[in-house]
Amino acid sequence: MKCTFFTFLLFILMNSTLFSQHTILWKITKDGSEQQSYLLGTYHQLGAHFLDSFPLIKTKLLETDLAIFESLQLTKERAFILKRPDNFNYKKKFPKKYAQKLQSIAKTWRYPLHKLSFPEISLLMEKEYYKHNCANYLPNDSIKLQLDDYLQHVATDNNLAVLGLESDSIQVTAINKHFEFHNISTKKLKKQVIFWIDALELKKDHDSLCAFPNKYKNLRLPYEFEKECSENDFVIKGRNEAWTATILSQLNNNDCFIAVGFSHLCFQCGLIEILKKNGFEVTPVKLK
Repeated sequence: MKCTFFTFLLFILMNSTLFSQHTILWKITKDGSEQQSYLLGTYHQLGAHFLDSFPLIKTKLLETDLAIFESLQLTKERAFILKRPDNFNYKKKFPKKYAQKLQSIAKTWRYPLHKLSFPEISLLMEKEYYKHNCANYLPNDSIKLQLDDYLQHVATDNNLAVLGLESDSIQVTAINKHFEFHNISTKKLKKQVIFWIDALELKKDHDSLCAFPNKYKNLRLPYEFEKECSENDFVIKGRNEAWTATILSQLNNNDCFIAVGFSHLCFQCGLIEILKKNGFEVTPVKLK
């Protein structure tokens, strides 16, 4: 009987662990508090159709008092980049055909190409690939916004209060600081940009490059809670730490819906582990 009970308990624990990897939505509660909040790990390069396919996410969003995002995407600030001096070095760094292709692609970007750093150009080119491949955007998307923008659109359309955890300038500074600290050279960044231009044009390595988007859409995600974060991780660890005081304060006073990039939920420095260390219970919400 003891063996049977132990086997049953082990089965329950194993399934609980497995299930916790198969969701992007988590419920946040705390003993002695009536507040009930939610934490959603988003994928920035995904269209609105994904949210529409999981109506429970929208339902939980609208049950809360305050929607919290990395930044307020619908009112993105531009001045801090537009004030930069012009920099046309990309014309010298890239072969002529790639410089021309880059200029053509960048016409749709929010910021002029000649105002961007090489790390920013590399990341935007990567986003371009995922935007046009991996079935991230579908013709039936109810609104032509990426997932985070669409969530904010739903919140504001329903008169839900919204809060941004950081300005765009802080976000961009963290990204550039990360590349600078790790000594990622302009030469390497140039190769990355060329790779993404070729991949976009030729649909290169479609299956391997779309591996993470496919895992996300199938809710099979590696949270890796046991994994330590680098002390010099400015993009995830550094920003999570900067957000913590604001998030904890809001959770203690409001029913919140927090939507941030999926990576911010992962590892020991992720928001899930941070919330648990601060007395909150964070449990997975079944989506399918």
